[in-house]
Parts: sequence; C-alpha cells; structure tokens
Amino acid sequence: MVYRVRDRMVWRTSARGFPYAVLERAVPRIYDYALDVVIYLYPSRKDAEDGISIGGTGFLVGVRSEELPSSGWVYAVTNRHIVDQGCCVIRLNTKDGKADYMETSLDSWECPEDGADIAACNLGLTDNHKFHAVDIFKFLTEDFTRPQPPALLSQVGPGSDAYLLGRFINHEGQQQNLPTVRFGAISMMPLEPLYNRYLDNWQDSFLVEVRSMGGYSGSPVFVLVPKQYKFATLAPNDTPLYLQAEQEGYLLGVDWGHISDYQSEVVLKTDKWGIPGGAVETEFVAEFNTGMATVVPAWKLRDLINGDRFRMIREDEEKLVRERKRKAVVRPDNSSLAPIVINPEQKTRAGKTIPVPRREDFLRDLDKATRRLDKK
Repeated sequence: MVYRVRDRMVWRTSARGFPYAVLERAVPRIYDYALDVVIYLYPSRKDAEDGISIGGTGFLVGVRSEELPSSGWVYAVTNRHIVDQGCCVIRLNTKDGKADYMETSLDSWECPEDGADIAACNLGLTDNHKFHAVDIFKFLTEDFTRPQPPALLSQVGPGSDAYLLGRFINHEGQQQNLPTVRFGAISMMPLEPLYNRYLDNWQDSFLVEVRSMGGYSGSPVFVLVPKQYKFATLAPNDTPLYLQAEQEGYLLGVDWGHISDYQSEVVLKTDKWGIPGGAVETEFVAEFNTGMATVVPAWKLRDLINGDRFRMIREDEEKLVRERKRKAVVRPDNSSLAPIVINPEQKTRAGKTIPVPRREDFLRDLDKATRRLDKK
C-alpha cells in the first residue's frame, strides 16, 4: 500500500562546529492504487447517486485461492453500526471514471459474535469495477506487538507511523469516490477496552492520532511495520547510534469512531447595552472532536473472514475447482484443441449410454479391423 520507507540519519553541525547526526523519518508515499480499496456506504441508492453526506466508509479485503492463485474472494468490510443503521448500499468506482451502486441487505453481512464493531459481506465483482483488495496476509497480527530481538522492541507500538484511507464527508466526490488520506501515529495499544456508544458495549481498540471525524467510520487504518532493524555504529568503538528500519504497510484495523471531549458553555443575560447582568440565560454542553481514532484490531477482522460462514463457501468452491482440474486433460500450451474431458458419455439411437470413443479406442478398433481384412 505504500512505497517502502527507510528512515535515515542526517548529519549536521552543532553551534560549536561539532558534527552530529539526527534521525529523520521519511514521510510515506501512498501507491495510487491503494485508494481503490475504499468504498462508500449509503442508506439508499438515491442517496448514493446524489452523494448525500450520510453513511460511512468501507474497504475491500481479498483472500487468494490456493487452487487458482490469480483469483480469489473479495469481501466488503465496514462497521457493524454502519450496516445496523441501514447503510447497506455500496458505491464503488468503475474504470470509466464513474461510480456503480450495489444494493445489499442486512442478512448479507456477517458480524463477529464477540461484539466487535466490524461487518463483512462477500462480493462478486467484475473487470468493469476499479478496485483493489487488501490481502489478508497483510493483516497485522498480535506477534507484531511483542518484543523482537535484537533491540527487544515490538515492531508496532506507541509512536508507530499510521495512516487512514477514507471518506472526507465534506468533499467526498459526487461522480465517483474520492478517498482522502490522513497520517498520524499510534497513541495507545489495545490494553483496555473502550466504550462503544453505538453498540452499547466495550471494544478492544487501538487509539490512533489520525484526526478522525464523522464519515471515516469503517475506514481501513494502516501501520508502517519495520521490515528489518539496522544498527548504525561509529568507529572506533562501534557504539550503537540509532535504529534504522525499512518499513512496509500492514492493516492495523478498522476505524469505528473517535473520542470526543465535552465542555460546558454558559451564556449570561445582558442588558440593553450588552453588559452581562450576572443571571444565567442558558447553559449547554459542547462536543469537541479530539481527533483520536478508535480502531478495532486487524486480527479481529481476520477471525471474521476465516469464520465458518465464509470459510465453508471458500472450501466448497476450492473443492469444485479441484474436481474440474482432476477431470481436465493436460495439453501443450500451443495446442488449439479444446480441453478433453476424461471418460465422457453419449447416448445411442436406442437410448443406451456408452462411453465416447477416444483416439486410442479408434486406433485399436482400426487395427483389429485391418487384421481381420488381412486374414481374408
């Protein structure tokens, strides 16, 4: 999803003329195709066509087929509270620069039993749609959050760079989806659950500073994971100076909301000259967005995609592909003949079912007939 990012040391000169080095983080560049994972969800097709500023964000996840690695299954993912509110119409970009609309029902969406605020729907898309899916093998696992040698640091933790792809509801695009990118960092690991007011339950969640706001619910959140650690040293004593890492993007999880702050506002009565008279005219509480996104961990989504309902469908279809492969005859790549099915059958005029003669059967019968003619 991102160009591989490598942090670097930049050498500078101090006020007294001494050289010193400072680690600079490289800002990641998002691949253009990464934006094609994003979908929008609306309550109705008309709302989707008009681009009404309601609903939420979603994204596409892919699971590769073991029998046909070039193909697989695609799943639409969003928040459970989004589909529970009736936002089940998907808007997806097409290759002609416009958008397409797909209506689904609440029954089409699968939600986890543990109450996590995520939902997934199996989709069948065509080449007319412009889309890209997040590979399930690029989901963050809990192993990334555990200490790793040689630095005994976890690969992902507070301060790890993160970014969000989603729907900026104030300028989301009318004719097609125009997702936006927001950058930030992990602020807190999922150590204690957070209260979800939409579902009235508690959620295991990351806190990520990506300036989340209304409309981004259901957005994919990615984290940059160090691919390898490198210690820079300074001669002659080879003292470690810094930690350098090449980073890759992994799905951190699904944005389900943001933390708000509340402040009381008091308005005092004034006289005709505008001077406050001391009496309270009204009092209200104002809500402020802290920009701190709450994110369901990616391993929760992985468990949902690998759950019984979706897994059994994949296993049945993989079995069907294996059966077709078993019946297919291997032929040269330059052959113009259609694939031949082993032991096909046909019916005679009398209605009897017999095997269709194969080439070797024909040659064997021809040889027998030739021998009988030679004997005569």
